[in-house]
Amino acid sequence: MTNEVTVLPKLPGALTRVRFYYGWVMVGVAALAMVGTLPGRTQGLGLITESLLKDLRLDRLAFAEMNLWATLLGSLFCIGVGRLQDQLGSRIILTLVSGLLGAVVLAMSVATNVTMLFVLLELSRGLGQSAL
Repeated sequence: MTNEVTVLPKLPGALTRVRFYYGWVMVGVAALAMVGTLPGRTQGLGLITESLLKDLRLDRLAFAEMNLWATLLGSLFCIGVGRLQDQLGSRIILTLVSGLLGAVVLAMSVATNVTMLFVLLELSRGLGQSAL
């Protein structure tokens, strides 16, 4: 083995003074994660509310009550997901929660009864805004 030293090319003076702040990458990732929570937020759910009411023959009051309980119970996801994020790291949890939220949204498209809709609504609230 030889002791070779690799010499890197010298950067121009202007580039050596420019520092890249990694925190802006995290801001971008967080913004994308917030866009990804749209199915679990009231605004995103509002996009499909009329179709859900018509397809499942629900009245607005029953849906509002389901939404209230799904929101309250879904907020409990913060506790468990926060602990998992501390143990496993934010990248793994972000990937896992995003995948699960996508699966829940796809499952909502085939909901056939009110009970199934309530469970999926709760999961979308928990995995959407609470977990992410």
